[in-house]
Amino acid sequence: MSACPYPRISAAASAGWQPAGLDRTTGPLMFWASILFMVFFSLMLHLELDPQVSGEWRWEFARLAASIYWIFPAEAALYWLRGDRLTPGHWLGALLPMFRSGARDHEAAEYIWLPLSGWRKVDSDLEKYLAVFFRWPMVVIAILVVPIVAVELLAGEVLEENLLARRGLEVLTAVIWVAFTLEFILMISVTPKKMKYVLKHWLEILVIALPMLAFLRTARLGRLARLKDLSKTVRAYRTRGLYARWWRAIVALELLDRVQRLDLDNYLANLEDQFEEKKEELTRIEQKLEQTRKELAAKQASTSTASTPQANPTSLRRAA
Repeated sequence: MSACPYPRISAAASAGWQPAGLDRTTGPLMFWASILFMVFFSLMLHLELDPQVSGEWRWEFARLAASIYWIFPAEAALYWLRGDRLTPGHWLGALLPMFRSGARDHEAAEYIWLPLSGWRKVDSDLEKYLAVFFRWPMVVIAILVVPIVAVELLAGEVLEENLLARRGLEVLTAVIWVAFTLEFILMISVTPKKMKYVLKHWLEILVIALPMLAFLRTARLGRLARLKDLSKTVRAYRTRGLYARWWRAIVALELLDRVQRLDLDNYLANLEDQFEEKKEELTRIEQKLEQTRKELAAKQASTSTASTPQANPTSLRRAA
C-alpha cells in the first residue's frame, strides 16, 4: 500500500465551508492582491541589486507596489468599522501586504483561502498538506539558482554587454524570492508552533531578508550619486554585489538542506506506509481472532448441551 502524495484534509475542511460575509469576496481578491504586491516588491528589490539598472525601471515597480498598498489598510479599516473580528494576522497584513496571503477569515478566524482549494480549516492536516505540496516545487525553485551562478561565472562579460540577459537573471531571481516568501508566509500562518518553525527554517528567513537588507543598505546610492561622491558610490555598488553573492550562497545551502529533508521525508513516508500496513494486518488478525473465539464458544456450548444426560420418564413415574 502506497501513501497518498497529499495528506487528507479533515472532513470539516473538505465540507466546502464558505463565509457568509464579505470574506466570500475579499478573501480571494486580497490573496491575489498580496501576491501581486509581492511580485512588484521583489522586482524592485532585485533590480536595485544591479548597478547598471536605470532608476526609471526600479522606481516604476516601486510606484506599482505603492499604488496597491492602500488596499490593505483600507480593507482592515472597513472590517474594523463593521465591527468584525480582526486578528493580529489581519493587522500584520494591513501593514505588510505580503502577509495578507496567509490571513484567516473574519468570522471564525479558523479558515484560510487557498487557490484551487477554496476555504480550508487551519489544522494539522492542512499543515501537512502544504508541507507536502511545497516539497518538490520548492526544490525545483531552489535549483534555479544554479544556472544563475553558472551564467555569472562563465559569461560575466556577456552579461555586462547584454541588457536583456541581465534582466532575465533579475526576473529569475525575483521569482525565487517570491516563491520562498509565499511558502514561508503560508506555512507560518498554519503552523501552531511558529517559533519552532522559525528556528528550524532560519535559512529561508535569510533568503527572504537579505535582499531587503541589501536594499536598505544601498538606499543612499541615489543621494551619493547626486553628491558626486564617486568613491562611496563605487563602494555601494560593490556592497550590493557582495549581498547578491551571499544570497545565492544561502539559496544553495537551502537547496542542499531541502534535498536532505527529501531523503528523510521519503524514509519517514516508507515507515508510515509499513506502519499502516501492519495496523491493517493487525486489525485483520484481531477480527479473525474474535471470529474464532465466537465459533469456539458456540461449539463448546453445543457440545455441552449434547453431553447433558436426559431424564427417563419411566423412572420419574416409578419414583413418584
